[in-house]
Amino acid sequence: MQTTQKPIERLQALLPDVFEPQTQTGELYLKFHLGLSLTVVIPLVQVVETLRISAHQVSPIPNMPASVLGLMSHQGKILWALDLPKLLEVPQKDVRSRQYDIIVVEVMLDDGQESDCQFLGLYVPQIQGTLRMNPEDLIPSFEEIMPGLAPYLQGQFQGEDEKLFLLDVGAICSAESLYVYASSS
Repeated sequence: MQTTQKPIERLQALLPDVFEPQTQTGELYLKFHLGLSLTVVIPLVQVVETLRISAHQVSPIPNMPASVLGLMSHQGKILWALDLPKLLEVPQKDVRSRQYDIIVVEVMLDDGQESDCQFLGLYVPQIQGTLRMNPEDLIPSFEEIMPGLAPYLQGQFQGEDEKLFLLDVGAICSAESLYVYASSS
């Protein structure tokens, strides 16, 4: 005699992964390219949103460093849009884009008296998606690949087929080149 299964029992037998939650270890990171052979990650908890906007949605500001694209509006807030490859001195093909891939990040600033939150729009050539990495796998030392990059890195992960450099978003916000230029004008 054959027993009949209820539909849910049959689904559970056919798709056990759907019904048995799996614990995932590690933290989520956003992965993106900065240059032709440079892949970088930032903690996803610092990412507010990723956007693709047209170039005319960024208002250029005169007498600013080349790494400052200008100001942009996002959810009722005005924020700085930075060209991350230029800021980090990563060589790029000189291509005028009609659209920007922007990562909106939230950075907590601690000025000693109170903590403040700042939002920045970071232009990157290509956003690749998210991945899960174990923070214990972070190698704090890394080989110097480009001179302007070292102050902005926290270390590197060894990915499946490439090295992934962990970017320090707080260091970007306090980049000396953003402030030296403004004070010398």
